[in-house]
Amino acid sequence: EGYNFEDFSEPAMALWQNDGKVYGMPFSTSPFLIYYNKDMFDKAGLEDPNQLAAKGEWNMQKFQEVAKKVTEANPGKWGFEFKDGEGYASRMTHALLPPVRAYGGDLWANGQC
Repeated sequence: EGYNFEDFSEPAMALWQNDGKVYGMPFSTSPFLIYYNKDMFDKAGLEDPNQLAAKGEWNMQKFQEVAKKVTEANPGKWGFEFKDGEGYASRMTHALLPPVRAYGGDLWANGQC
């Protein structure tokens, strides 16, 4: 009867818990990826994000700077666009959460959304 919580990894379950109470179940823990277009980076004269990361220079501020430069160098194209694997651009929380959490943020802070 019901779920055995031990069947789920602790990190996956932690996403659905608060103050020891379970508010949901992790039905999917698919990885989230960010891809970049090398041709667009080259056209903008930008260094590869992997090289920047290896030097410890890839952070949210650099991400924003690079996105702006890619947009400026490639008229009619966005320097960054959120889409999930199904092509939905409207599920912003779904798309924004991975980079927000990667930099220490979350949807809720101190019980506030």
